[in-house]
Amino acid sequence: MPRSILFALGFSLSCLLLGCSRPLAFFPTPSQQALEAIQQEAPSDPNEELGANLRAFHMALEMYAVDHAGNYPAAETALKALTHQGTYYMANDQMPPNPFSTYELHQSNAIRLPASNSPLKPATATTPTPKGTRLGPGKVPHNSLHDVTTFGAIVYDYDPARASYVIYGIGKQGDDAVVTYVITR
Repeated sequence: MPRSILFALGFSLSCLLLGCSRPLAFFPTPSQQALEAIQQEAPSDPNEELGANLRAFHMALEMYAVDHAGNYPAAETALKALTHQGTYYMANDQMPPNPFSTYELHQSNAIRLPASNSPLKPATATTPTPKGTRLGPGKVPHNSLHDVTTFGAIVYDYDPARASYVIYGIGKQGDDAVVTYVITR
């Protein structure tokens, strides 16, 4: 007999002997309708969704490095390397949808650093651009090409000499593009 069933029987018997006033539920499983209702109630914050996208991108980079003897993809080729059909680094072999887009738009270009007129520091810098840095008026994504002021953009730069990288998530605060997330290695 499986341990879980034995545990449940033993726990139920001890409850009977000790006089529990109500039955115990061991493994509550909410209905599919209840789960859907909870998901519909939760407001969707595009800045939070951007954080989830950034973590997925970060995890894909680390999986890539495991498969390539600790080497990370160059900034210029990262998106292609992580989304190449059949690599499975990113779900469905594509970048996650941009949470600031009104339709399912996926970033398809690498954003090079240092970018002109941008305070974003490249991976060669000793410290990254801090979270909360305003980048100026932002742009709503309207096509798959993103730049450092596109809401929802993921900016990645890699320094092979130091084997370090920086990933920025560009969020929205008012009408400004803002560094909302920073991940470094």
